[in-house]
Amino acid sequence: MSASWSKKIVVLPTLPPELWLHIFDFATHVPHLFDSEVQNPFSSSPSSPTYPDYASDEKFRQAVRAALVTKRYLVRVCKQWHALATPLLYAAIYIGWERHLPQLRDTLTADADRARADTSGAGAQPKGWWTRRVDLAMRAGRTSAEQWAPAPETHSTALLQLIRCFPNLEILSALWDNSFLMQSGPRFQAELALALRHTSAHALRKLVWPNVCDVVNGLTALRTVGSIPDLIVFPCPLAAAFPPSLSYLWLAGDYSCALPHVHPAPLPALRQISVHDHHLVEFPCLADFLAIQGPRLETVRVHLHTDRPDGLGALLRALCDACTNLRHLVLSMDRRWEELDVLGAGDRAVMPGVTHLGLRLPNQGRNVEYRRVFEWLDALKERAEALRIVRFLNSSGWMDLKTRHRRVFLEGLAGLTRRNVRVEDPAGREIVFAEIATPSEVQAKTGRRMMLQLWRRLPPPKRDPQYSLIRSSDLTTKYEFREYLFFY
Repeated sequence: MSASWSKKIVVLPTLPPELWLHIFDFATHVPHLFDSEVQNPFSSSPSSPTYPDYASDEKFRQAVRAALVTKRYLVRVCKQWHALATPLLYAAIYIGWERHLPQLRDTLTADADRARADTSGAGAQPKGWWTRRVDLAMRAGRTSAEQWAPAPETHSTALLQLIRCFPNLEILSALWDNSFLMQSGPRFQAELALALRHTSAHALRKLVWPNVCDVVNGLTALRTVGSIPDLIVFPCPLAAAFPPSLSYLWLAGDYSCALPHVHPAPLPALRQISVHDHHLVEFPCLADFLAIQGPRLETVRVHLHTDRPDGLGALLRALCDACTNLRHLVLSMDRRWEELDVLGAGDRAVMPGVTHLGLRLPNQGRNVEYRRVFEWLDALKERAEALRIVRFLNSSGWMDLKTRHRRVFLEGLAGLTRRNVRVEDPAGREIVFAEIATPSEVQAKTGRRMMLQLWRRLPPPKRDPQYSLIRSSDLTTKYEFREYLFFY
């Protein structure tokens, strides 16, 4: 007889539904998934998203997908878990293919009809009532013929009907493929904007959309607006009537300012904007916008991705002239720095008030590229007297610089330290030269006086009574004693 027959059957006590809800929430929680505001990169926690869409962060996107898989498993366990976990399953919806729209539409509309027809007084809410976030990342098809073929009317109609099922929608991110947008017809965005205003105007706080001019009117609760890049050239988003509650504006596309328009009054809550380096040259309305809103801006993000050598310099000079209260500047780079001639001598603009500079470097680079970054920082410090902190914001680029290009990193770190600039990692921790450099690297990169100044910043080490010098056993990196005798 098997030994398993003699095992004692254990009956676990039944947990109340409230505890199961907390357990499900902990198992599927994604930090900052429902944050409606983009955090300041220098005042938020390291895990806080600093861009309006989670597609900019690979780790965040993977966490969202893993949570959705876990939620789908939970609702299939039993009837009780299905009832408890359904609100979690529909709280955040991700739509990746247009062929999924009719089925999801049928599910939500049928459930809403049952809830309206329910006369039992149970008060069960429909599934769409729990939805707080919707990400539209739809692709039209797998092949070129499918992508650019006319979209079936059922797909665009299904999306319009879906939006009307979300009365408590707080975040809408429309990062769809260009082919889907072009297939849906010229009136599609206007009709979708009308559905948003009629359904969730009171709740929508974050919007990432191609043509914001057709959408923001009537959405009085908006806090974050992102105008995403697209192959289609849209009207100037700065002509839109943004609500006074707007605190973050993301301009990431190419816009047409052929028609003159009147710029609205300054937005009282707008403190952060995100622009591209070519916008000032190719987007003349930005200069007028900065003249109106500039004194209120405190944080500006600049994306570098063009081949124009005059883009960054002209933009920095315009920001310095218009944004008198600018304190935080973030430079984001998607390609290699060497491919752009934006860090030359002509682009070292004066930034009198900037105290914090953030750098989002490429995930991988070369020595010549990183050396150019530190040369630009060293020259910038001569004119930006208020600069006190330089922070590397993306973890991948930071690890590549620190591990694979250590010599260039230490040279640049020593130069910034001599200029009293605090260098920080993505978590906001200070990078001290004397703590990460070996004695031979300290000797090679700094002089005797500089070495002693850096060493005094460390906690006082134990002293050897025989030599009255630092013992090698008390050092983080153990080397021969004679290597330290040179400095004393």
